[in-house]
Amino acid sequence: MDEFKEHDLIITMTHSVKESKGNALGLEGNQGLYVVGGICVSFIIMFIGMNNDWGSSSLFTVMAIPPVIACIYVFIFLRNKPPGYQKSLLHTLLLGSHDDVQTDQRNCNPYTKAVRKRENERNTNTI
Repeated sequence: MDEFKEHDLIITMTHSVKESKGNALGLEGNQGLYVVGGICVSFIIMFIGMNNDWGSSSLFTVMAIPPVIACIYVFIFLRNKPPGYQKSLLHTLLLGSHDDVQTDQRNCNPYTKAVRKRENERNTNTI
């Protein structure tokens, strides 16, 4: 222990590794699996269409649908969005509003409570 004192070595408890879900082709974590799944479904459609003698233009049109839907889904609902975004958006679209943890936390802030109270008083006085 004396040897550390001689060199003035500072020991800190830090994580030197960047904590990340991983990134591939601009998609984080498992988001790329949706696109890969869409491509796999299009190959299955290709094999079904080849066995049933579909025309090549209709076959390629139908094959393009699953990867396009997967890409649209990923880029609209998953990419750069918070984890509960889909659930919150669906709840908002179906019911018009949503009860969220953030709403409860926002109500606990004394400053926002005071501002809301003042706004409510102004609204009741004007009526």
